[in-house]
Amino acid sequence: MNAIQTAAHKAADAETFKRVFERMHAATRRSALVERAARQARLDALAALVHDNAGRFVTAISADFGHRSAHETRLLELFPSLESIRHTRSHFGGWMKPQRKSASIWFRPGRARIIPQPLGVVGIIVPWNYPLFLAVSPLAAALAAGAHKLTIPVSASAAHSLANVRKTREEMIAEVRSIVACRISAPVSVAWRKSA
Repeated sequence: MNAIQTAAHKAADAETFKRVFERMHAATRRSALVERAARQARLDALAALVHDNAGRFVTAISADFGHRSAHETRLLELFPSLESIRHTRSHFGGWMKPQRKSASIWFRPGRARIIPQPLGVVGIIVPWNYPLFLAVSPLAAALAAGAHKLTIPVSASAAHSLANVRKTREEMIAEVRSIVACRISAPVSVAWRKSA
């Protein structure tokens, strides 16, 4: 690909990204709040998809890296991904609860509280080295937050494009869409997270 084609390709990608972002942003304004049951269903579907497709992820990641040990992928990508989803499922109900805060003396007898709400569209930039874990873990947090997600995979080089992993991930996201009817373009980053 020459420099002119590369520049045209980048401009087309930027326009596509802008259109997708604007469409997702508009959707967040139409339906800002996502109920707890819907968030739970999305997390359950994500956990099932990662668990059920573990072998496919191992194969795709190994093929993409030329060869990567199945043990490494299971230990450093699948297990942490499933554990991140499990942790998020068990704690996000508490993260959603309003928190009482003390009001300044100047505002007495007023009361103050923090009400967690979705931020809108959350972007996850997925590095190439551990693509599954670095996409799924923040995706779980964004699903728990009720935010809309937009994933941006990053390649190490043109030769190392992670095409196999992206294909599997896109299939997974399409399946999540059909199961829970949520608007996901691909995995994305942390919308909000509070330590347990």
